[in-house]
Amino acid sequence: MVDANSAVSQVETHVGGPSYANPDVLEFYKTLPFNYRETVESSVQAIRETDLLSAYPVLKPLLRRGVTVLDVGCGSGWLSNAITFRHRATVTGIDFNPIAVARAREIARAMNLQTHFEVADLFTYQTEERFDVVVSIGVAHHTNNCEAALRRIFHHFLKPGGHAFIGLYHSHGRRPLLEHFQQMKRRGATEQEMFDRYCHLHSQLTDQTHLRSWFRDQVLHPHETQHTLEQIMPVLQGSGMTLVSTSINKFESVTSLASLYAQERKYHEIAIQRLNENRYFPGFFVFLARKGGAAAHVKKARGRSLRLIDKEGLLDTKPYIEHHSTFGYRYIPSLKMALPKPGGGWYHIQINSQGIRSDREYSFEKPKGVHRIVVCGDSMAAGQFVSNEHRFSEVLERRVSGLEVINLALEGSGTDQQLLLYEQVGLRYEHDFVVLMPFLQNIRRNMVAAREAIDPRTGQRLLRPKPLYKYFDGKLVLHNVPVPKEVSVVDNEASGGTDARCSWLDRLKTRVSTTPGAALLKRALYTVVPWEPFSEYRDPHSKEWLLMDAIIRRFKELAANRPLVLVPTFYSNYVRFRMARNYWDRYASLATLPNVFVIDLLPHFRRLGREAVRCFQDPHDMHFSSYGHLVLADALQSELTQLTVSSRPNDQRREDSSTQSSVLP
Repeated sequence: MVDANSAVSQVETHVGGPSYANPDVLEFYKTLPFNYRETVESSVQAIRETDLLSAYPVLKPLLRRGVTVLDVGCGSGWLSNAITFRHRATVTGIDFNPIAVARAREIARAMNLQTHFEVADLFTYQTEERFDVVVSIGVAHHTNNCEAALRRIFHHFLKPGGHAFIGLYHSHGRRPLLEHFQQMKRRGATEQEMFDRYCHLHSQLTDQTHLRSWFRDQVLHPHETQHTLEQIMPVLQGSGMTLVSTSINKFESVTSLASLYAQERKYHEIAIQRLNENRYFPGFFVFLARKGGAAAHVKKARGRSLRLIDKEGLLDTKPYIEHHSTFGYRYIPSLKMALPKPGGGWYHIQINSQGIRSDREYSFEKPKGVHRIVVCGDSMAAGQFVSNEHRFSEVLERRVSGLEVINLALEGSGTDQQLLLYEQVGLRYEHDFVVLMPFLQNIRRNMVAAREAIDPRTGQRLLRPKPLYKYFDGKLVLHNVPVPKEVSVVDNEASGGTDARCSWLDRLKTRVSTTPGAALLKRALYTVVPWEPFSEYRDPHSKEWLLMDAIIRRFKELAANRPLVLVPTFYSNYVRFRMARNYWDRYASLATLPNVFVIDLLPHFRRLGREAVRCFQDPHDMHFSSYGHLVLADALQSELTQLTVSSRPNDQRREDSSTQSSVLP
C-alpha cells in the first residue's frame, strides 16, 4: 500500500541496541501506518478543519507556546502536527517506522510547521532534553514490555513537574471486540468481510485509506497487550508519578482509586452493549499523570515561591468546589468525598444540599431551645485536610448542650467573599451571633480580583477570579461581580492577580527558611527583631487595613443587634517564634464598636509550650491539625462563656448584669 523503499531512502534511523520494540509490529506498520490518510492534502485538511484534540480535554490546557512536547510513537504525525498547529508548542515526534515519519514530515512541510520528527525506537532514543509534556497514544501496548515502555517515558523523557498523557488498550473493554472478529474468522470470514463489518461499526470514518488503517490496527494487529488502571497504578507510583485524571471517569477529579477501579470493571459490559447496538467501542483508556516531588510543584515567578502543594507533592486541587457568580466559587452541594491528606492518610469531607460543609442539614428557623452560631472564615476555620467531625465547630456542638454551629467557612477565601457568603447565605438562617475568623493573610486576599489555584482535572495552575470590594470616599463598592469563570495562568508576570509578596525581605526570609538549621537561626533573629510577615498591619491607615476595617464594619451592620466575635487565626510560626503582633493591635481596636468582641487565640496555643506545634499539620501543611481543632474548641468555649453581651438591640455593653447575657448557653 505504501512504497517503503522510497520512504526509507528519505530518513535516517536511530533504531538499534537493546529494545522491547516488536519487529513484527514494525513490519506491519510499514505496510500501512495507523491513522494514515490517502493523501498529504487530506491529512492537512483534517488538521485544519477538525480539532483532533477534542477527545482529550485535559491535555489542551497544558499546551501553549513555549511548552516542550514529545510525542512517543507519533506515527504519521496526526497528533504532533495538530499540537503545533493549534497550540504553537515546541513538538518533537519519534516513531520507529520510517514510512510514518516520512509522511509526518511531508504534512509539516505542507502546513509550514516546525514540528521536529525523528525515526527512533523509544527504548533506545537518546536525548538530553526533558519535556514538559510527553504524549503516547496507543503505543506502549504494542511493545514487548508495556510497563518498561512507561517507565522509560516517565524516567528518561519527562522533566520534574511535567505531565505524561498515555493511552492504552483496556483489558475489560477491548476483549469483546477482539473476540467478535476472532469468532468471525473461525467461522471462515474473509478479511474483506471482516472489513465490511468493521465499517458498519465504525461508520464515522469516510476516507477509505484512513478507515483501512484503523481496521488493520484494531483487528489484524500481530501483537498487543491490554491493561487496567489498577494494574498500571503501581508503575505510576513506583516512578514518582501522581495520577491527575483519566477517561475512565470522564476526566472528573480523582477522589477514590477504588471508585475508578469499580468503574473500569464496567467496561466489559459497555463493550458488549455497544456491539449489540452495532456501535463502535474501542476499549481504550487514557490517563494524565504528573511527575511528582515537592520541588517539581513550586513554580518561581517574580522572585517568589508560589506554593499550592504540600511538602509531599500533594496537589491542593479542591475538587469539591464549583464556580459561583457572586462568591467566586462555593462547595458543590450534596457531595461526599474521601481525600488524601498531607503526610499520608485520608480525611472525609461532606457537603449538605445547601452547599454548606456539614454532615447534616439546617432549618432556616432556629429549633426551639437552640443557641445558634454562624461561623465565617477561610480554610483555617473550614478545617482543610481535617474530617468534618474533627473540626472545632462540630467539637463545640458535641460539648455544649443546645448549641448549633453553622460553619460557612470557605477554603482559600478572602474576608470579602466571606462577607458575601454571610449576606446571601448566613442571614437566611436564624442565629444568635456571628464568629468571624480572619486568617492574617486575608488582608492581602481582599485586595486582589483573582487568586492562584490548581485545576483538579489537569494539575495546571489557574487564576481563579473572585469578587473585589474597593473602599473609596468612605464607601464599600463591589466589583468583579458577576465573577468570571477561572482562566489558565499563562503569564505570571502579567497576571498580578496573586496575594503573594515578593519584596527583597520576603525573598531573604524564603532563603533563610530553606537553609540547614533555619529554625535555630529564625529563633535567634526574631528574638532581636520580631518578624512581621504581614506589614500591612503596621499602619492603621494603610489601604489594606482600611479595606479590612470597612468589610468588618459591614459585617456588623448585617449582623444588626447580634454580637460579632472576631477571632484572628495564624500559622505555626506564631507559636514557634517571636512574631510581631501588629495584627492584634488592629483587630483589638474594633472592640470599641458596640457588641463587637475580639478573642486572642495566641495565649491559648502558646501555653502548650512545645506541644503547640502539634496544633498544625507541620511539616506537611500549615493548617490546624485535628489536635489544633480541639485546642481551638477549648479556647473558644472558654472565651465565649466569659463574654456577655447587651440584651438590647444596638445598645452599648453595660456593667449592669441585669442587661447582660452570656454568648454561650
